Amino acid sequence: MELKHCRFCDKVFATPGPDVCPDCWGKLDEIYALARTAIRDHRNERMDVSTLAEIIDVEEEFIQILVDQGRLELATKDDGRPRCRSCGAEVFPGQDYCDSCRQRLVQGFSSEGEHKRKTMFRQERREKRGG
Repeated sequence: MELKHCRFCDKVFATPGPDVCPDCWGKLDEIYALARTAIRDHRNERMDVSTLAEIIDVEEEFIQILVDQGRLELATKDDGRPRCRSCGAEVFPGQDYCDSCRQRLVQGFSSEGEHKRKTMFRQERREKRGG
């Protein structure tokens, strides 16, 4: 199993699945139930991520996760502007991620690379001692 940082609370946990810890996954399930109820109650209204988040009073990131997982299908904003693939914030054309999400991704990669480098040297030392 792989160690991951929870996308919401930044807790480290082991999982072969998504990057959401069991505690936040439970919260996500509760939000999913609220979202379905809100969509059913507002079925005649056009709803996007920000509108739904406002209606059920949660952060947009939770709703975006549900959309990314395919658990919810919502209307997209018709303004034609590109959006961040992670949080849905507006980005410049040609960009996939906003500055804050890009920085978070880079930090995650650099800490993972540092971890691999440290464990690689430990493995080499073990092999030298054993062999």
